[in-house]
Amino acid sequence: MAIGMLETNTFDPKNRDRKKTGDSTNYSQFNMNRDLLRRIGMVSNRLNSWSGVKMAALAVKKALAEFGVNGFLNFLRGGYTGWEDGKSYDCAGYRNGIASFIKYFDKYPKLLTDNRRVDINVKHQ
Repeated sequence: MAIGMLETNTFDPKNRDRKKTGDSTNYSQFNMNRDLLRRIGMVSNRLNSWSGVKMAALAVKKALAEFGVNGFLNFLRGGYTGWEDGKSYDCAGYRNGIASFIKYFDKYPKLLTDNRRVDINVKHQ
């Protein structure tokens, strides 16, 4: 949920960032790039629809198992470069943004089910 709230305004798969191409092409409301998905064997246009939400969650789970929490978030934010150096594209700010969401969810668990959302700005470098 934290990633979905940070990456989209409505958690709709149609809100994914469509400006990127090649290995940077984004899939799902989590904006997972093709390179990340290819490395875990989960590239599929089905991720870009509501019927693919379960598949997108499975991709997140597989990526976490493959890269660890920090590695996954770095890859998500900064692609391969972010995964490699942990700094590009403000990977640390992105990880901190996700951690802040999780703290809010722990403090206010109803945020996960009551249609409110947390909004945190993470700068893009």
